[in-house]
Amino acid sequence: AHNGNLVNTKELRGEYEQSGQIFTTTTDTEVIARILIDEISGSGNVEDAVHMCMRRLQGSYSVVMMIDGVLYAFRDPLGIKPFCIGKTEQGYMVASESVAVDALDGTFLRDIKPGELVRIDTTGIRCTQIAVAGTHAHCIFEYIYFSRADSIIDGVLVYDVRRTIGGKLYEEGPVSADAVSPVPDSGVAYAIGYA
Repeated sequence: AHNGNLVNTKELRGEYEQSGQIFTTTTDTEVIARILIDEISGSGNVEDAVHMCMRRLQGSYSVVMMIDGVLYAFRDPLGIKPFCIGKTEQGYMVASESVAVDALDGTFLRDIKPGELVRIDTTGIRCTQIAVAGTHAHCIFEYIYFSRADSIIDGVLVYDVRRTIGGKLYEEGPVSADAVSPVPDSGVAYAIGYA
């Protein structure tokens, strides 16, 4: 499973098709799977395959996969899409938003670091830093619209980010008004910050 968008899907897909690979969909997720499959079949090592993904993929991705009963999860080196680790009574979990952990009565542990690989099996959890980027980037739409206000992304409550953005908007140019009204519901924190 993959959350994100690649910007070099067409080029990578063309390269694999030139070498005789056949694709059954037009999704960027299948391109990620192809890179992983090729590298794992060659080296037999998931860490090497993830490292190859991080070298070749351009764009945003948080990926989770299961191989032989072992759960693997990794996040792009820029950390564009949110991704976190939680723990329930049944064991560890990964999710795009911390509220998924809350919904299962779990404990939010932390965000998966940009460029990090998480391995979960019957013995527990192991985290390995695969790649490091010189900077971090965030998908602004996570804060603006996609994420729930009670989610935590990279250590910050989404509601607080939205309220701060609303306050900054006011600083940029207040208007004379009797009321500030949010539309849609994700706009409530912005309206509070602006007001």
